[in-house]
Amino acid sequence: MACAVNGRAKDVPIRAALCFHEAYWGEAPRPFWIDGVLVTHPSDLVERVRAAGMLDEDTVGWIAARLALACVWHPHA
Repeated sequence: MACAVNGRAKDVPIRAALCFHEAYWGEAPRPFWIDGVLVTHPSDLVERVRAAGMLDEDTVGWIAARLALACVWHPHA
């Protein structure tokens, strides 16, 4: 994430998240924090990233595009 931001949003705190893509979270999924790391599911993470905050819409889009290029998804074998 820090590399993806590349100084464009240097005043925005960067938080760690562990997102389980194919995990079963039950009927009412509840994300939680452990040692400063958010453990969550994709829809919650997307909601948090899209939430109003310190960045304008263009900057969020720019960072999202950089993250999409930097992150590699590894499907189950």
